[in-house]
Amino acid sequence: MREAEAAAAQICPDLTTVAVAVENRSQAKGLLAEAAAHRATMIVLGTGTEGTRGRIRVSATSDWLLHSSPVPAVLAATAGFAHATCARLRIAAFGVSGRTVPPESLDEESARRALVAELKAAQAEAIDSLDGADHGEAAAGEPIAEAVGIGKDWKAALAAIEWEPGELLVIGSSSEGRRSRVFLGTNAARIIRHSPVPVLVTP
Repeated sequence: MREAEAAAAQICPDLTTVAVAVENRSQAKGLLAEAAAHRATMIVLGTGTEGTRGRIRVSATSDWLLHSSPVPAVLAATAGFAHATCARLRIAAFGVSGRTVPPESLDEESARRALVAELKAAQAEAIDSLDGADHGEAAAGEPIAEAVGIGKDWKAALAAIEWEPGELLVIGSSSEGRRSRVFLGTNAARIIRHSPVPVLVTP
């Protein structure tokens, strides 16, 4: 407990933190029960000490929460989420050659550019349809940007766009799950495993 409190104080010196020991046969259910008891609006999960440094590792507990949590769940490699800052808002799309995008879009540069242009046009249309006073703008007043990453695999697709310090990747739940709970789709799960930044999954 003391070690947990000391670690939290070091990572988040500006926040008041409390370490709590919860007894439950299921770590995931124990976390959900504690989140409900404190009316938490988010559950933040680390990725443990295993796996590639700086990359997100989805444990059994994380996987369970990513398919059943009633509140948004965040996965961050080490202390990445604690040090995140307010970055500009971008709408991003990712694709893998031959699997989620046609093979010819990578075989021919002109076709690839056409595909990227088509995706960015769809993103721009989505941005224009946003409601609110800051129409098509982020909270800081900056224009919302579009980004498209395509590669031979998910790792290459995620690396195809430039990531800024403090960025957070937000992924919506799959339509296959319940509307009020987080439910991660197959492609989203692959994106998370190769994300170089913390990931927030919303119901």
